[in-house]
Amino acid sequence: MKIKNKNHTRRETIKYFGNIVVSTSLYNLINYKIALPREVFSKKIIKEGIKKIKGDVYIDKNLLNQKNDLNQKIPINSIIKTGSLSSFLFVIDKDAFLLRENTTIKLNHHKKKKRIVGFEIYNGGILSVFSNKERRLRTPSALIGIKGTAVYLEVDIEKSYICTCYGTSLIQLKKDLNTKEIVKTNHHDEPRYIYSDKNIIEQAPIINHTDLELIMLEELVLRVPPFLDSKGTKKRKLYL
Repeated sequence: MKIKNKNHTRRETIKYFGNIVVSTSLYNLINYKIALPREVFSKKIIKEGIKKIKGDVYIDKNLLNQKNDLNQKIPINSIIKTGSLSSFLFVIDKDAFLLRENTTIKLNHHKKKKRIVGFEIYNGGILSVFSNKERRLRTPSALIGIKGTAVYLEVDIEKSYICTCYGTSLIQLKKDLNTKEIVKTNHHDEPRYIYSDKNIIEQAPIINHTDLELIMLEELVLRVPPFLDSKGTKKRKLYL
């Protein structure tokens, strides 16, 4: 999959997530305000597992069923793959993930504690939001250390795209760990490219992910992204 800039319209995004329980918030966002009362969250429990299957999605080479496999938990150290015109939405512990089409990742879990510690992406794209735990992400050309952030990764044969949507990340070249950068952002401020044949970390534009998706992912794990205030009102321009 070659990285390209694709703008998601509001209509496309809402239609795409229309069957998810958080769709009410997405509709409210069009008016730039979301009904996300924080006091309600404290009474809820995060529901782990598979939230949406679109098209062909495989876990450890097993094709998922769009009806029977919903809400099933993801096995540890799984290899997850999506086909063309497919996507996959799931929650593990307090982290939430959205896989794009033609994407392959391998989840990495702690050997003893069996909790997720990160993942490796081989191709495609993935948008993730994380709890305040250390995570280690890998692409063919980069290592990314994060804690309590949101990250969008997209990979093709030439390069890796890394957007720290908010929070702090440590980005390193896989073939030269001394080439590194600490990225601190509030709102998609510092996207980066890391090329397979260059020893540089390069500035990049914002591509192929939206604030609507981040709000949806954070709501699945009972959080609100930092670009919204406590009442769910935008604090800055949103990327739709």
